[in-house]
Amino acid sequence: MTGFAGGQTPVPADHAARMKEGTALFDKTIGPALKTHCLECHGGEKTRAGFNLATRELLLTGGDSGVAVDLAKPESSLM
Repeated sequence: MTGFAGGQTPVPADHAARMKEGTALFDKTIGPALKTHCLECHGGEKTRAGFNLATRELLLTGGDSGVAVDLAKPESSLM
């Protein structure tokens, strides 16, 4: 791992490659599924249950039921 001075969390050597793979997976499978099945009710001006999927930040914020995506514990996330 490579890191930063001042006690910041080290970044794994394969971080860039993993981010690129994750972005490709999202663009190919997850993004289209969200657009087809979710954004009509959970995106833009219309947001049911206070849950907006229009941006990554809004997705991570969650909605009326709380946080839907926990990046630290994806297996226990609501989504």
